[in-house]
Amino acid sequence: MLSYGCNEEALRVIKLMPKLIPGIKDRKPVRASFVQAIDFRLQ
Repeated sequence: MLSYGCNEEALRVIKLMPKLIPGIKDRKPVRASFVQAIDFRLQ
């Protein structure tokens, strides 16, 4: 079971990531998505 605060820590780390560059196809922006996995290693 994860301890209290893991959700908050995950959000904090995601907010520190650089801004994403939009997907482009044929020089036009297109919708794009990705999955960011977060591993928790608790002691």
